[in-house]
Amino acid sequence: MTNNKEKTNDKYKPLYAKLKQGTEGYRKEAFIPRAIRMRGNELLGTEISKKDYRGTFEIEPFGKVAKWESLGIEYLIRVDDLEKMKYEKPLVYVEQKKNIYLLIDFIIQQQRDNEDKKAKTVFTKKDYLRGRGYTDEEIKKGGKSFELIERVLDSGAYTNFRRRYRSKDSKRGVEILGSFYSLIKKGNVDKKTGEIKGKNTQYFVSFNSPYSDYIEEGLKERKQFYRIPLKLIADRNVDKNPVLFNFIDYLIYVKGGKDYSIKIENLLKKIGVKKDSLERQPKCFEIFKKCLVYTSKNYKEELERITILNEDQSEKMPLSSLETLEKYTLQDFKDLLKAINGRDFRKCYIIFYHGKERIKIPESATTIQDNSELVDEILRWADDGIDWAKVKMTREGTEKYLEDILKKHLLSLNKLNELFRQKAGENYPNAFMFLTKILPQEIKEKKAKDNLINLKKNIK
Repeated sequence: MTNNKEKTNDKYKPLYAKLKQGTEGYRKEAFIPRAIRMRGNELLGTEISKKDYRGTFEIEPFGKVAKWESLGIEYLIRVDDLEKMKYEKPLVYVEQKKNIYLLIDFIIQQQRDNEDKKAKTVFTKKDYLRGRGYTDEEIKKGGKSFELIERVLDSGAYTNFRRRYRSKDSKRGVEILGSFYSLIKKGNVDKKTGEIKGKNTQYFVSFNSPYSDYIEEGLKERKQFYRIPLKLIADRNVDKNPVLFNFIDYLIYVKGGKDYSIKIENLLKKIGVKKDSLERQPKCFEIFKKCLVYTSKNYKEELERITILNEDQSEKMPLSSLETLEKYTLQDFKDLLKAINGRDFRKCYIIFYHGKERIKIPESATTIQDNSELVDEILRWADDGIDWAKVKMTREGTEKYLEDILKKHLLSLNKLNELFRQKAGENYPNAFMFLTKILPQEIKEKKAKDNLINLKKNIK
């Protein structure tokens, strides 16, 4: 809802007071709960268009809603809220992900030192626009691009979700989720339109459950976060090319630990390259090349070099100076692949190596500090090799399965870590086989061994 009577809470800290680039206190990264990223990828995984509009329906518990649908996700806006959205479709892709990430950064700045930490924040339009990459001069001038920013904020407040899923035992279900947060605005009211406008408009954001739970839990326990550069949230170039954002976000998410190979075709699917582009090798190559070149130029700490492996991963070719790929044509790259007997670059594999500024988790089993750290790393590896929509197992079920293995001491932390790194480092790693065949067999063998030990003790 929108209201201009909300009082300012003096406990909230002013934003960006000491964050000018080049000053001693300049922060480079925001910290995002991993659960938020996972939810974001589920609900905000594709852009919707006019053709995705399905009409108005009565859907509990929201009442009468306008509905858009894409890739199994329904986007629902109450008819009463459509006017606030100016009857436009909600913005639910990369723009919304960046919006959520920036709001969480605001929350952490303002709440981290509070005794009672809440998933709430207060900020001005100027604060927000700075965080999204606009200069003070641009903010002063104003413009239509700011209307888009307003739509992004409103979309996060008024868009509800219905997600269809398949459980571990193959039963189909529907998950209903409300909007990410509630939004209250305070500022000057335009006499003609009744809208609250102006660069000094204040926004009061309070995240709704379950998102607020993820944020508050992370604030209290100070774990289960991953870092994302503030400059990526502020990068307006990736707003125009969402695949670039998804590519950089993917690199950041899988950083640390062992450098795993992923089939280039699967990588491109994961970052949102559409089917018609995937099927056309020249178009596919241009997208792939742009991701590598743009990231190596602008995010050197996230991508230093790569290794390309042929289709059966039997031969490999390291590549550095990725910016030089900008001049390559598809034929040039094909000629390069001949050295490793590679034919179709989409069927080849790639390994990414991060810049030296990144701190990596060593491969030694002794470096794993707790269960959640290892479970997270195994799941990130599984995400690269398993299309969860096409298998009977679910990601959520797999996470619980791994947690149970450790909680019930079916395998020790060190043993699971050792086994995971051994199998992930093979020439032909297979996450599905690891989870469904290798782990159960290892547990079975450990049980038999434990039973034998107990039997011997009883005999003695």
